[in-house]
Amino acid sequence: MLIEFGWSLDGAAWADGTGTTGSVRLGPRGLVQLLQSRLALTRPSVDPAVRIAQYAKAIAEAEHPWPRESFAVDPWATAATMLSWRDAAVMAGAALQPREGLPARLEALCAIEQVADLSPGAADDLAELVALLQESPWPLGIERLLCHEAPESLPGSWPRLLALLGEGGVEVTAVEEASAGRPELVLLESEDEWTAAETAARFLAGREGRAVHVLATEDTILLDQELRRRDLPALGVAAASADRTSLQILPLYLSIAIAPVDVQQLGAFL
Repeated sequence: MLIEFGWSLDGAAWADGTGTTGSVRLGPRGLVQLLQSRLALTRPSVDPAVRIAQYAKAIAEAEHPWPRESFAVDPWATAATMLSWRDAAVMAGAALQPREGLPARLEALCAIEQVADLSPGAADDLAELVALLQESPWPLGIERLLCHEAPESLPGSWPRLLALLGEGGVEVTAVEEASAGRPELVLLESEDEWTAAETAARFLAGREGRAVHVLATEDTILLDQELRRRDLPALGVAAASADRTSLQILPLYLSIAIAPVDVQQLGAFL
């Protein structure tokens, strides 16, 4: 199997080129889920709200003085914030075991961790994979992993996970950048929408038959006027409006078509 891995590729349905068998694009969550299925570590997902409630219960049981005042004012927000810190620490490889000399925040996280009955999250899944692969290499059925980012630049335990995959026989390589380099992005700013419409129309008129994709998030009335002046097809994007003629006339028609006739409605219809 060939895996193309990128930090922002989770949920990406698009891909350059045609589809191929044995090749897949994955982000961090997708790669973790794939490795979990190969290593028989899959488990039901847990809603984030459930984990926050579990962590709030653990904070109350730990009774550590550091988060006490915030927890008394807003238990849910305090639990959500501290849970995000806890997950970040676990993703970075921290064991969260209490010891002398820790900062107050880490000391509180360690104390809460000792009493927490917490469902595993994404950080725990990553830590479990790293721990299992460190014990012994397992056959994963993955021949090559193309990484869009440098492995050492990834956060937390991700560099270690990719290194373990390499030690287990997976060829981990960086994706080669295209020779043309990164695409250019030109941003145009204008004082008013009329100037912007004229400039955009001139830009579209100079494409000389090349493919053009226009993403219009507002109505294109002014742009359409400039395009018609240059004998170009209009985009025809209109802003959404609740003032539809059909929606105004239909209720009036129904009110006068059913007896008894309302004279005032008939006058409004005419």
